[in-house]
Amino acid sequence: MTGRKRAMVNQADIAEKLGVSRSTVSRALRNDPSIGEEMRRNVQKLARELGYWRPYAPREQEVAGKRILLLGLGSSREQITNENFFFSRVLMSLAERVKEYQIDLEIIPVKVNRSLRSVIDQYRDQGNVIGIIIPTHSEIHTDDAVYLQGLSCPVVLINRYIRDCSIYSVMCDDFQAGQLATEYLLELGHRKIAHVRYAPSSMVLDNRYYGYQVALLKAGLYDPRLEIVVDKREKGVRRSTYEAMLKVFQAGIDFTAIVAVSDLAAMGVVDAALELGIRVPEDLSVTGFDYAKELYPSNMLLTSFDYPMEEMGRTALQIILNAGREALMPKACRILLAPRMIRGNSCAAPGM
Repeated sequence: MTGRKRAMVNQADIAEKLGVSRSTVSRALRNDPSIGEEMRRNVQKLARELGYWRPYAPREQEVAGKRILLLGLGSSREQITNENFFFSRVLMSLAERVKEYQIDLEIIPVKVNRSLRSVIDQYRDQGNVIGIIIPTHSEIHTDDAVYLQGLSCPVVLINRYIRDCSIYSVMCDDFQAGQLATEYLLELGHRKIAHVRYAPSSMVLDNRYYGYQVALLKAGLYDPRLEIVVDKREKGVRRSTYEAMLKVFQAGIDFTAIVAVSDLAAMGVVDAALELGIRVPEDLSVTGFDYAKELYPSNMLLTSFDYPMEEMGRTALQIILNAGREALMPKACRILLAPRMIRGNSCAAPGM
């Protein structure tokens, strides 16, 4: 498993550590017969230890006509491509690349409460499946995780990670996003920064919260009294956050900025603030996550974080193309990609 994203290891790094030429490393990674067995093993072992991997570009005849299954939550292909914004962006990031290799990208709808096994088996039986990509915000059930782990073709989850499971996962670094949002507010001069999250939570949301917490601990400004937990189960995220924040604002709790765990929660904060005459950003700075622009008021661009969707899709596809070539595969099951910060007009220095 990996931590923060680090600089990419290259063949020169491996060559330097082993005291050999770069061309020797290159040939060993390609299993060139001119390289002895012991040297090949040493190079490939060190490459894995250092986390080295490189994209493999298959010949057209290797993959032409093969199939990749792209699973999405919904009752039909039309629903998941038209209504699921996250899924549609993953699809866009993959479409051109698979077209280059003449790979068929097959969109598979998965109805709520239906097991992944029952869906995947139906399509795998048709043959030629070289990989499965599952972009999801939802939890993966234990039985499904065990099943996915046992498949002969590679499975890549996008935006979901299963602990203690050897399934590849490509994720946005939500810890880093939470930390960057908080550090940005600190740079603006805020010293009393609240956090709004909701229950039930998830690993993604928890990581955003931990990033917030660590940034304030480093600054010596962490105050657990400024953590606001909203129960979203009855009325949904936005309405529940709105009602909770009305009470918080009316109680006179002292803070000048809020890191909300999602854009939906941030909009609940903004709704409550505006109703009470609290101006954003003049009186209160607000940040969110997910860059859900369709939620924003016409006069506001929320400071938020966007998923690196193109890179997530490319990475998922590359893992599938690299499958079976051990020396070219990433060492970690979880690959974290840096989030993209969108600086909007919802933040300002306190008292502006």
